[in-house]
Amino acid sequence: MLQIMGQRRRSLRTLRRRNSRIRTELVVLSIVIALLLAGSLIYYHFMSANNIGGNSNDYSTNKQLLPAAIKVINSKPSSSQGYVVEYSIQPDSSPNALAVDSSGNVWFSIGAYHALGELNPSNGTVHEYQLPLSSNASILTWGVAVDKSRNVVWFTDETSNSIWSFDMISHTFAKFSLPQPLSLPYQIAVDSSGNAWFTEIGTGRLGEITAQGALNEYDIPHTSSYNLSTNSTGPAGIAIDKDGTIWIAEAYANAIASFRDGEFHQYPIQGAESPTGIAIGEQGNIWITQHGGSYVSEYNPSSNSLTTISTSIPAGVTSSLPYFIQVDSSGNVWFTEHYGNAIARYTPSNSSMVEFRVPSRVQSLGNISGVLTLALSPLGQPWFTELYTGKIGTVNIAKPVGLDLNFLNFSGNAVDVPNGKEFSLKLSISNTQNFSDLQSQVFLSSSVGGSSDTLSFDFIPQSGSDNFTSILTISNMSNQTSSSRAFYWVTISASSSELTANEIIQVET
Repeated sequence: MLQIMGQRRRSLRTLRRRNSRIRTELVVLSIVIALLLAGSLIYYHFMSANNIGGNSNDYSTNKQLLPAAIKVINSKPSSSQGYVVEYSIQPDSSPNALAVDSSGNVWFSIGAYHALGELNPSNGTVHEYQLPLSSNASILTWGVAVDKSRNVVWFTDETSNSIWSFDMISHTFAKFSLPQPLSLPYQIAVDSSGNAWFTEIGTGRLGEITAQGALNEYDIPHTSSYNLSTNSTGPAGIAIDKDGTIWIAEAYANAIASFRDGEFHQYPIQGAESPTGIAIGEQGNIWITQHGGSYVSEYNPSSNSLTTISTSIPAGVTSSLPYFIQVDSSGNVWFTEHYGNAIARYTPSNSSMVEFRVPSRVQSLGNISGVLTLALSPLGQPWFTELYTGKIGTVNIAKPVGLDLNFLNFSGNAVDVPNGKEFSLKLSISNTQNFSDLQSQVFLSSSVGGSSDTLSFDFIPQSGSDNFTSILTISNMSNQTSSSRAFYWVTISASSSELTANEIIQVET
């Protein structure tokens, strides 16, 4: 499928500094979001976890069903002719995690109003189902999952250290409290038997609530790298394969793990930078977001091979911070970019990527809208939340992408640029978006899916209007002689105000 990307060796000291910086950024980001949602600081200095792996608590005999208070509001989609369509909920509502049911209704957490929301896109109706908490309470939810065969919505809540379920028919909640304080339940997924699986990023566990209501927790083994202060590998994203295997992204350990038949397998990823989101491709390969490195990677567990591509990096930031990720039935890989303020679609079959810019922004919060979580409808329609603007968004995937980037003198598998040499590519850029409010200027840029201090990229010209051509010169500034070769995936980007079109090429040095 995709070839293995070789990465140039870095010194141990540099790697440690970089990993330390990424972990710091992840903790700071978590604290900022917790302040916005919960109104109080959640520290990542946790109590040492007790070994309760495999122990079970049975909630089925004493489960209390709690009725929801229901509020109905109407939300009209934005009338913009752009690619992103937004539904306003309430400006200060702080929507975060979401999922889509079999009817296409979007279920999402409403952090500031301790509620579960349901958006019907066909008419803009939003039902708010308020949790039975005090009026000043809030929830911090990173995972929502729909059990479509049982009409149940599952979601996590870090604030109450609980897992919640919601019955779509009776409009009642059930609460499953976790026994270990500060477990910080994160993402959640439902298997074909109706069991809800979730990650506990605070205590480093995988949790399960069976269809019968029993709670099981499993300690995830430590790798050579994990968070010493929390005693956790940082299990974050979760996905379930067709055969029932549970896959977990470990943000603190820079690894991924699988769980099946009571047994964990660890897959450390060399050079990874805070893997957070995880999804499973049609061929069984694992896709992850590297939150700290602006990267998206495809991992093949059978061959232990990794391919990494970079997002584009918008002006004014040093990282796009990709977060959650999903794969549709056509093999397209969708993911959010927090700092990039975009929804991206990568197509592995032709190595192309489109990043759709979210128009809403909050200037006082970094000039972004808080795009974090993502879900796909049964028809492959992407949906996302905007934490800072109180909106639910989607992408008009039926609208043709009006910005094309093509190579005129390159059709092979890789560009060969030996040490001390350079290679030139001729690019053709076509801008046919034709929006009245579109800035016609298109800017070219590049980024590398991995670490390379010797490659440079120069465009002449670097920008243009409508249809134009540019010469890209790739220079290898290394003066060392070596018989070993390295491979990089290089993202070439053409950016307008609405979107960024990208082509990914392989460069061999």
